[in-house]
Amino acid sequence: MRATIPRVRPIKISLTRLVTLLLSITLALGLLAANAVARTPQQGAPPVTLVIEAGFNAYVKSSAWMPLRISLDNTGNALEGQLVLVSEKTTEVFERFEQPVSLAKGAKREVTMYIPASASTFEVKLIVNGQTIAAAAPTVRQLGETDRLVVVISDPADAFNFLGDARAPFGGRTVVAQMRAEQLPDRTAALDSADVLVFNNADTGALSNAQRAAIRAWVLAGGYLVFNGGSGATLSLSGFAEVAPAQPGTALIGGSPNAFRQFMAPAALGELPDSLVLNVPSVQLQLNPNAKTVIGAKETPLVARLELGRGLIDQLAFDATLAPMRDWVGRTPLFAALIGGRVDLPASVGALREDSLPAQTASALPAAALPSVLLVGGFLLLYVLVIGPLNYIVLRRIKRLSWAWVTIPAVVIAFTLAGVLTGFRLRGNAPQVHRLNLMMGDARSRDARSFALLGLFAPRRTDVNLEVERDLAEMVSDQRTPRALVGGASFSVGEPGTMNGLTIGGSDVRAVYARGEGELPPIEADLKFVPAASPSTYAALRGTLRNPSRVLLKDCVLFAGKDYQALGDIAAGSTHDASVTMFLGKPQPAMNLRNARLGRDRYYRGPYNSYRGTRASRASVPLGSPGSSSSGSTTPPFDLAGEPITSGLVNWREFPRSDTLTQEAEHGLVFAVLGDERIGVGAHVACWAEGEGASALASAHVAGAEYTDRSLLIWRVPVQSALAEKDTLLPPDVFAWSLFASGTSANFSDQGLALEAGEHIIDLSPWLDLRPASSAISLTLDTAFEGTPLSALKRTAIEIFDFRAQKFVMLAEDVTVLTGSDAFSGSYLSPVGGIRLKLVAQDDTVTLSDLAVRVKLIE
Repeated sequence: MRATIPRVRPIKISLTRLVTLLLSITLALGLLAANAVARTPQQGAPPVTLVIEAGFNAYVKSSAWMPLRISLDNTGNALEGQLVLVSEKTTEVFERFEQPVSLAKGAKREVTMYIPASASTFEVKLIVNGQTIAAAAPTVRQLGETDRLVVVISDPADAFNFLGDARAPFGGRTVVAQMRAEQLPDRTAALDSADVLVFNNADTGALSNAQRAAIRAWVLAGGYLVFNGGSGATLSLSGFAEVAPAQPGTALIGGSPNAFRQFMAPAALGELPDSLVLNVPSVQLQLNPNAKTVIGAKETPLVARLELGRGLIDQLAFDATLAPMRDWVGRTPLFAALIGGRVDLPASVGALREDSLPAQTASALPAAALPSVLLVGGFLLLYVLVIGPLNYIVLRRIKRLSWAWVTIPAVVIAFTLAGVLTGFRLRGNAPQVHRLNLMMGDARSRDARSFALLGLFAPRRTDVNLEVERDLAEMVSDQRTPRALVGGASFSVGEPGTMNGLTIGGSDVRAVYARGEGELPPIEADLKFVPAASPSTYAALRGTLRNPSRVLLKDCVLFAGKDYQALGDIAAGSTHDASVTMFLGKPQPAMNLRNARLGRDRYYRGPYNSYRGTRASRASVPLGSPGSSSSGSTTPPFDLAGEPITSGLVNWREFPRSDTLTQEAEHGLVFAVLGDERIGVGAHVACWAEGEGASALASAHVAGAEYTDRSLLIWRVPVQSALAEKDTLLPPDVFAWSLFASGTSANFSDQGLALEAGEHIIDLSPWLDLRPASSAISLTLDTAFEGTPLSALKRTAIEIFDFRAQKFVMLAEDVTVLTGSDAFSGSYLSPVGGIRLKLVAQDDTVTLSDLAVRVKLIE
């Protein structure tokens, strides 16, 4: 049978219809191709452009926080997202920083984020609905501790670029960063990278309140703030009237060129530059209270200065950017002499010492401590008695010994429940927050720098949100904490700043470190310098302290360097007699000593030998005191030949054995934030606050938490202006020393201050307002050079500046001939009581391990 093949009918189509169909298909394919080409750039290019500026022209110091100024340009639709970066500082601690951001279609916006400058390489991402739509990695240039960063806000921007030629004393470089006023951080911890801040013809009144508060707190920590003079002086001072050293007038005067030369001469390495020929156009400065003249006459100051906390504020009467100053070769040396040896002071305050100590300090939390030994022992004793003898006696009396298989498990269950319930009753379910605060400021200002070590604990594992107001907070590394507990938290800057998703619980205490600014309770001081009556007696500070606040100030101490006197409690509204005797016989250091010798006992519990209580029982005369030579001492001058500063702030007190956690927490707070060596130059009052007084000063909060609070409050207090007349004795204790200038380099070693071959100028300036009647003095100089070869010492000379002759004169061409008892007479005292020494090492590095001067006015 044959298969039948169906017939296919031919399709009839006209030529016109065929052409039309082909054209339609071609057009459709063309449109599809065009759409594909148009969509490709939209899918390949992100709709948001992200540009990041880090630090100060990318410069930053590792111990500070880093500002990130992020510019966003949205070319797409409106969006809601987050700026996110993750920083891993150690294998134990990694942190997530985030900032919410909203962008309308076509909008441009600038956002500021902050991260610890110690962070390793990182990338900032813009995340929307869980997807990254833009990312960028900023350029960061890390500066060393010996480098100096000068931030300039100026119009024109490059007017102070010459400051980059000012040599730093420890061999580091000076870097100038040009910024706009709106770019300045509004968090003080992010300003700490800067050593000097210059305003020139800039409207500081346009700065936000937060920016101005951050700058004032930065000065308290050691910053150097400079306001240029001239026609823009009033504009530059508009935002800082309350801390200005002087008010500029309108009348022009001619500043004498000789005043500049006289100021520069004691700081000159090598030959002085030629003097100015023309007078410098200047405005009349009206000094504010507590300010002093640095250059010029008291009636017509060319530079006025105010010391505030650890920092300086200078107001210039002249414009350093205009002729004749602009064209003078001495302009850079002049500013180098104004800055002196100031390097890394703001960044050194609050730079945590040792990784493990802060975490251990935050863990000194009563709520996280083990129960009392008596409580645990009594509980166990009762358990043994009940499950053993008592259980047996009861069952035997009722003749049911066979019930033991029921009663023993029942007793175990009952005691287990009792232990759990007792633990909940003792600790509760609420998170526990240990807030240890340290605040530093000046009695003449309510502003303060604040540092907080926070310990967070909870009986059961939970996530909490920590609010820190305007502080910048970071987690503290602790190798004992499991990584699973560390990784989930994120910090968001805001009002308030918040650390979200912080996991706490079990036996671990989470440690957080926060830095910011705040306000100190007021304190009033009326202190005066009392010179020693004879070389065998001691100088002192004496006067009164008044507490006008509502805070009970506990365990107060008055400091002069490392000499201190315990005062006890100062009740709210009360006045307390205060005095401190200057036993130590050493100058105070006026520089960053983070690299100084740190071989002290970190965890000493209990009073240090004879420094206990009010020191009334002190029997021995310390090395270096009047009447005993300190020559040959192995203690470096930056160690101050004294005990750790924790002795005066913590360990002079008696702590009961039941309260060792309090001493451990206080000791750890002081050492972690300040170190062991000093509080700062000058006279200070330090007091503790606890309970409600400390709670009112705390900035950290957790919803529903219970708090344990202790705060250390430190004020620099003014001392009355002292007139030094004939026969007045000035001990080493009234001077602050610094390496003012160096022609080569220097560094700290275990033996002392190592000075490379070359010229080095050491400044010794009184930390109180000293007004000498004459420059003529008799001076005794004690020096020691531990570990330096004799051949190098024989070719090392010491010179001193003669303020009458206006030049350095030789004291000894060979330092080995100095005995510590030789007296040198001459016009060696400046109009403000300072002394300048020049040490010239010919061939090799020499190490200065001891330095002290004793002065007697002879005219």
